[in-house]
Amino acid sequence: MDSFYLVLALAPYTIVPIIMFVPTWKIFGIAGKSKKWAFLQAIPYIGHFVLLLILAYSKWPAVDDLSEGS
Repeated sequence: MDSFYLVLALAPYTIVPIIMFVPTWKIFGIAGKSKKWAFLQAIPYIGHFVLLLILAYSKWPAVDDLSEGS
């Protein structure tokens, strides 16, 4: 019975990164960054924080090119 609760407790650490991998992969593609950064989703807590910092404080060449044209 204890192993059931262990699996239940660890499920979010495996399910959430799997669900968030595809959207993160696409966001990094739109931002003009390497899509490999999406693999940081596998690191609980720290990975999400690092991804947010990368996206927040980096230039987005794909989006910046669109704003310069107008």
